[in-house]
Amino acid sequence: YNSKQLLSQFISPFTGCIYGRHITGLCGKKQKEITKAIKRAQIMGFMPVTYKDPAYLKDPKVCNIKYRE
Repeated sequence: YNSKQLLSQFISPFTGCIYGRHITGLCGKKQKEITKAIKRAQIMGFMPVTYKDPAYLKDPKVCNIKYRE
């Protein structure tokens, strides 16, 4: 849980969600270990729970997704 740089590889930079096994390529046991370590680091304050404000996703300079309003 101390290696913030290592754990951040398994988290989406936009939402802060932990990537699933189909993306990380880890076995079930290692995926659970990574998930526990990330949750522990977030609870202890070493890592933020969310990385970016979702409001920025509507900014065309950041994301080129067209939203209906």
